[in-house]
Amino acid sequence: MGLREAILEDVKKQGIELGIEQGLEQGLSMGEAKREEELLIHAIPQLLQDGDSPEKIALIFNLPLARIEEIIAKLTNLEE
Repeated sequence: MGLREAILEDVKKQGIELGIEQGLEQGLSMGEAKREEELLIHAIPQLLQDGDSPEKIALIFNLPLARIEEIIAKLTNLEE
């Protein structure tokens, strides 16, 4: 194997390692987002049942009201 091939092989290995690292980071981010979504899907109905308003729930989770309303609409559609 010549110098050129060795350099290309090294660059290839670095690219693969970088791709794996980026893939893991993206997977972790997606997992965290899914976990947050699951938390909201389970917590929001309980908070509504306890008498909390969507505005208060948005404050509790530090999320935009529109996001809370979106989840409530999604949950309402699931119940129908």
